[in-house]
Amino acid sequence: MRRFFGLVVALAGLIVIGWVSRPAALGDAGGLYALIDRALPAAASWRAGYFNAAGQTTAANPAANDKAATAAPAKAKGPAAVVVTQPAELKQLDLTFGGVGTVQAIASITIKPRVDGQITSVGVEEGAAVKVGDLLFKFDDQALKAQLAQAEAQIVKDTALLAQNKSDLARDDDLLKQKFIAPQIRETAQTTLNQTAAQIEVDKAQRDGISTSLTYMEIRAPVTGRIGSIATKTGAAVKSGDTLALVNQIDPIYIAFAVPQNKLGELRQAMASDKALVRLRDDPKAPTGKIGFIENTVDSTTGTVQVKAVMPNPGEKLWPGAFANVVLVTGTETNALTVPSSAVQIGQRGSYVFTVKDGKATLKLVTVERVAGNLTVIAAGIAAGDEVVVSGQMALTDGADVTTAKTGETKPAPEKTASAG
Repeated sequence: MRRFFGLVVALAGLIVIGWVSRPAALGDAGGLYALIDRALPAAASWRAGYFNAAGQTTAANPAANDKAATAAPAKAKGPAAVVVTQPAELKQLDLTFGGVGTVQAIASITIKPRVDGQITSVGVEEGAAVKVGDLLFKFDDQALKAQLAQAEAQIVKDTALLAQNKSDLARDDDLLKQKFIAPQIRETAQTTLNQTAAQIEVDKAQRDGISTSLTYMEIRAPVTGRIGSIATKTGAAVKSGDTLALVNQIDPIYIAFAVPQNKLGELRQAMASDKALVRLRDDPKAPTGKIGFIENTVDSTTGTVQVKAVMPNPGEKLWPGAFANVVLVTGTETNALTVPSSAVQIGQRGSYVFTVKDGKATLKLVTVERVAGNLTVIAAGIAAGDEVVVSGQMALTDGADVTTAKTGETKPAPEKTASAG
């Protein structure tokens, strides 16, 4: 029991000591430090200097805080941040819209035989470039050539018979005038002549049909382009309708991409004035193309309309099925207020830039109209001629002292993240 009573007394003593010794820096006017401050002002001054040196404050004694703040030397001001600036400029820029499209062949033709036969030769290699009329496949045509020769011979035979029929008819006409034969004999001769003439026409039709079939024994390139893989080789027997190869026309070529429906009116107006152009973003030196097709319906699920640009492709840099980053130009904007895109930052309140005047950085919120390459068009927030920071924003805050440098002279080291307020 005595031990328990002694433990309770010791615990109570610790609580009392903890209460009276609470630091005056926590704002407790009843702590031991506050009692000492009232009894010994010199001790209060000493303690205030100690806390200031440690980077703290003594909120329990405002007078001591004031003395310490007065006595402590002012913190040295850091060096001005070094930044690179460029003026906001008025420029003439194209009105553009960017997107990712899919390269498509203007013509993609499947090569199929029109008759059954055996391939005797293949005139091209797989993947080769072909021109209109180039021989692709040749079939065995010996049987058709024999049939053609027979049809030609039949025409000659029937032509000779027709000549004989004409001679017979002429003789019957003379005999009929002299009343040596009955009129029925002359009519029979005329009928025979007509039958022979009709047979000759049948012979010619048969000959033409065989000649047409002979043309099917050779398959030639229908367009200029590039052939794909060849499914059959020399000696293979094929049937009518079998797929032999695929020829794609790739110069010129299509690029299909989607345009937002709110841009459709602007696009059609540009097409009417022949100002709509399509360029490749990744290859500015490539030839420009024009819009060749606009889908007649807006896709209700995406709110876009599909268009196709006809692009020159002399070097075959564009390949069917590939993706292409395109820029659609619909006109030109004069006096567009532009800044380098690197000057525009994003903060909690939106887009902003830092401007520099008289060695001070000022944060200005801006309204971005659009981005054109490495330039950003500003609709509101700054004026032409304002010096905007294009490098070194990470070391800036609103109102910070700055030192400007020309592009390429200095690369300022980042110190802290800029805030948009």
